Amino acid sequence: MQQVMTFQIGNEFYGIDIAKVSEIVEFTQLTPLPKAPVWVNGILNHHGRIATVLNLSTFFDFTPPRENNLRRIAVLDNPSMDIGVLLEGHLEVISEWEIKTEISADPEFLKSKYVANILVSKGRVVNLLDTDRLIADLDGYFV
Repeated sequence: MQQVMTFQIGNEFYGIDIAKVSEIVEFTQLTPLPKAPVWVNGILNHHGRIATVLNLSTFFDFTPPRENNLRRIAVLDNPSMDIGVLLEGHLEVISEWEIKTEISADPEFLKSKYVANILVSKGRVVNLLDTDRLIADLDGYFV
């Protein structure tokens, strides 16, 4: 069974398949990327490769969280492009859950396009992100 790393955006919990994460790094100063969308926090030199760091709070149009000490970056494992996802707050890895439902893409609700499944673990609803789809869309954006 796969493991899922969970984190919170706004009042909702999200998860990423741990197999899609190459590394979680401590937050460091990012280099701004001129003319980038507001949801791009900047770029990170990650082992000699440049990773674009996304802020999912801004991408999904949530109220940005307050600055805190628990900021990390999950670098996603993808051969197409190096992407980091800004994580704020407490992280947890879960390995047991029920799939509540499979959702269909709702064109009027951006985030549903990137949610593969809805999981329930320990009484909490977790939106499992489709990182492959997110990266494929971003790959087209930055070309």
